[in-house]
Order: sequence, then C-alpha cells, then structure tokens
Amino acid sequence: MPTPRCLRRAHCTRRARPSRRARRTAATAAATAAAFAALLGGALPALASEGVVEINQARALAGGVTPTDAPGFPVTLGQPGSYRLTSDLALPPGTATGVDVIEVTVDEVSIDLAGFTLRGVASCTGLGAAVTCAGAGAGRGIDAGIANQISVRGGTVTGMSGIGVVIGSYAHVEDLRVEGNALNGLDLNEACVVRGASAIRNGGNGFDLGGGCSVSNVTAYGNKQVGVASSDGTVIEGSSSVANGSHGYSVQGGSLVSGCVARSNGGFGVNSTTSGYQGSALTFNSGGNANPQASGGFSLGANVCGTDTVCP
Repeated sequence: MPTPRCLRRAHCTRRARPSRRARRTAATAAATAAAFAALLGGALPALASEGVVEINQARALAGGVTPTDAPGFPVTLGQPGSYRLTSDLALPPGTATGVDVIEVTVDEVSIDLAGFTLRGVASCTGLGAAVTCAGAGAGRGIDAGIANQISVRGGTVTGMSGIGVVIGSYAHVEDLRVEGNALNGLDLNEACVVRGASAIRNGGNGFDLGGGCSVSNVTAYGNKQVGVASSDGTVIEGSSSVANGSHGYSVQGGSLVSGCVARSNGGFGVNSTTSGYQGSALTFNSGGNANPQASGGFSLGANVCGTDTVCP
C-alpha cells in the first residue's frame, strides 16, 4: 500500500499563494520599472556592487551614463561620484578632431581607468623637438577644465588631437600615462597632486601645472616642448625629464626641484626665477655638458651640473 505523503493534515505544509493584492502590487512595480527604462531609452547606468558607475565602449555609444549623456562621444559625466572603465574607449575612425572622449561637467568626480586606454584619432611621431602630430585639433581624452576636485588614475590617454587630460583646481592624478597627444600631455590648475605619471612624446609640454602643486615620481620623455612646467610654489621630487625639446623643468617663483634628473633636453635642465634645486643631476642639456645646465634660481647643494657640481 502506498505510503501517504502526509499522515495527518496538520503535518502537511501547503505552499502559500500570494494574495491578489500582492500580485497586483508586484505587477505594478514591474510595469513602472519597465516604463522608466523605456523613458530613458533603456540607458540605465551599469553599477558595480559598490556603487561605482561602469563605462565601456558599448555604453559610451549607447549614451545614458549620466542623465545628461547623449549617445556617442563625448561621454558626459554630469553627476558627482565614482566611475570605472571596463574596456578601452576609442573615438571611431573619422571622428572630428574637436571631439573629446570624456567630458566632466561637475566637481567631485573620480575616474578609474582600470588599466584601460582612452584613444583619439591623432598620430604623433618623432622625439623631442622633432615631434609632429597628424590630425591635430582640440579633442581631449578627459576634459574637466571647468570642474574641480577631480581624480584620475590607472590608465593611458593617447592619440588625442588636443591636450591629453585637462582638469581644473585640486586635481589628483596617479599612475597615468599620457602619450602621443597633439598638444600638452597633462594640463592641471592650482593645488594639484601628481604621482607616478608619465608624459611621453606629446606635441606640447609633457606636464603643464598650476601653482601650489605636489609632483612626485613622474617621467617626462621626448615631449616637443618643456618636460615639466609649473607655476609658483610647486614641489617636484624624485622625477625624470629626458630628451624634451625645451627645458627639462621650467618652474616659477618659490618652487623646489629635489632629487630629480634632467638629461639631454634642448633647453636648460632647470629653468627658473626665484626657485631652488637640490640633489639633482643635470647633464647633457642645452647642447652638451660644456654649456650651462641651469638658468636662474638657486642651487641648494648636492647637484651635478654637466661634469661637476658647480651650478649657476
């Protein structure tokens, strides 16, 4: 005789069916979500588990990364918050030379390139004063010129028809490579922090910085003009500026260049007004060691200038 599934009714568990009201509420919520997605063209931002907005090429072309972001480039970041790439972002072939890859229109935005590349349509060849760039224009990899307190880290910006990265005041840039852009590599306003960045074979200055910045462990190599240029009150330490078309470091009043290397630059290793330099090696600049390696400023000691330690 078959064993009954339940010996007593009290021992049986019945699956509760949602009430009619609960079913109606769930259906209404689903319809509302679908209507909202349709209103935005299905372009809901992709959120990582920690609330970071993720951006890739497909999302850039679709638009809707933020409410003000139209399909295609530039990707407009119009809301404060954190953003992270999950693929390279590349301007399609034939894109006008004035188009940016990312445009930031608000303060307090953090961009993690996560090892990926922002790629423009320009192409640069040559080294130092001989750098030439085809497709020059005004396009930028990141244009945050009207925004402050912007953080960018961890990737590459290359082939832009204009400046690689432009940020307003109080920028924080770390582990970024700007290479082969038609104008300056990195252009930041005052009170910036730059760590572990490199500017290579750009068609203007490698780094063009405002006053009161802190710069450490950067590399400027083979840029058409100055390797590292800054305004007043900037500290540059532990950095290398080599084979640039003009000066290795060009700093304004009250700045300090410390523990740095400047070699084989077309201009002076250090060019300054009332700034100081110390513990730095300035060699083969200005056409060779027989020529002055520094201009202006004050040697604060422990420097090498050419073949000896006598610096202007």
